[in-house]
Amino acid sequence: MPQNPQRRTSIIFWILSFILLIVIFIPEFFGVGLMNGGFALSALALLAAVISFMVATMYRDRARALDRIVTGKGLLAHWKYGVAENEYSGEKKEKHEILSPALRGEAYITLEGVYLNGQLHLFTGWGARLEKVTSGEEGRSLSFTYSVPVRDGRSDYTVRVPVPSEKEEEARRVISSFQNILATIGDS
Repeated sequence: MPQNPQRRTSIIFWILSFILLIVIFIPEFFGVGLMNGGFALSALALLAAVISFMVATMYRDRARALDRIVTGKGLLAHWKYGVAENEYSGEKKEKHEILSPALRGEAYITLEGVYLNGQLHLFTGWGARLEKVTSGEEGRSLSFTYSVPVRDGRSDYTVRVPVPSEKEEEARRVISSFQNILATIGDS
């Protein structure tokens, strides 16, 4: 099972949140008056603690999702690649498109997201939404387009997952699973 960098980030921000909560009370412990910078220090520490708490919570959720994906819960496909499978081309790179590197690697595909060569792409939670799933040129790749909320609307991302040799039928089943889900969502 691959390491979970999302968990490490979550732990770091939980620790930072705790430290910042302590910093809030430092002016009181050392007798620094509120009008001598104590209030400013406490207010900034409180703001930073709240932000750290939100980041820790977000990464905790991502870590849990990654654990579910790599342990096989709801797994649709798990593919391992040699160099040959990762070296595909012929499709134009678009804005915010994420292509896998031409290295050995692996992909986990679930209805919740894709974990491709150490990069986690979630289609659920925190406002993320799967938009479409398509098959690339000659069925050599699957393209997952999803969107996430940003300040002025939504931003689209596409991740392309190479389909290993001899796994074309499994790739068709993956697309079918996603299209059934997308059709159900579209009908509601």
